[in-house]
Amino acid sequence: MLASAGTGKTNTLALRIAKIIDTSKANADEILCLTFTNRACKEMKERVISMLGKEGLDITVRTFHSFCFDVIKAEGKKKSDVSFDFIIFDEQDCMEIIEELRYGFSAASIQKIIDLIKPLCIDLDTTDYKRIITSLDKNHRDKLKDCCKDENYCIDYELYNSILGEGHILIEEYNSILSERHALDFNDLLINAYDLLKDHNTKSIWSNRYKYIHIDEVQDTSTREYKIISKLFSNNNVMICGDYYQTIYLKG
Repeated sequence: MLASAGTGKTNTLALRIAKIIDTSKANADEILCLTFTNRACKEMKERVISMLGKEGLDITVRTFHSFCFDVIKAEGKKKSDVSFDFIIFDEQDCMEIIEELRYGFSAASIQKIIDLIKPLCIDLDTTDYKRIITSLDKNHRDKLKDCCKDENYCIDYELYNSILGEGHILIEEYNSILSERHALDFNDLLINAYDLLKDHNTKSIWSNRYKYIHIDEVQDTSTREYKIISKLFSNNNVMICGDYYQTIYLKG
């Protein structure tokens, strides 16, 4: 469903969910609704509860990251590198690790580089960071160079060359510290959920859990987030809503 801002997409979704339950097409716990922000998630939940009362509490309304958290909490025991009692590190927590590892370079630049490289594990379907960096330099060199700009917007070629040669070691050390602290960063939520859902049995469990899947604000969804949720598309009824003119990701 394509609709511009202010045209009532959220209300239309909530009405559709209410009708699904009223007509007994699905139970509340068989409905999944995903959106981009915590604010939108809260608004959707409130709309549904106002229409359905307590029954609306059983509908799963999540952001993409919180849905990935649910998957990892439930299925993470299948991965030896995910602690059962893991915690989520926010940007400040991650910056403290980067301060330990930055090798004299700008911590802000190192964080940008990590946030550029780690999600490519999903795009390239590999955790070989050396291979990822090589591919990035070959196909998207400008993006890597942008992350290496100093406060004067000049490319720090010492940093750039260091990332090409040893960037994979830095990220592996960063991940190792996260693991020692039983922590995941926001990128790890997506990477681990994607990795778990590649397993046929796990994919079937989560795909069969929901008869109806709704994705709101799809224009704000990255390709890698879509790759994760599309793992659940099987015999489900899927409705996707968005506004093309508010797109923040260019999908080529």
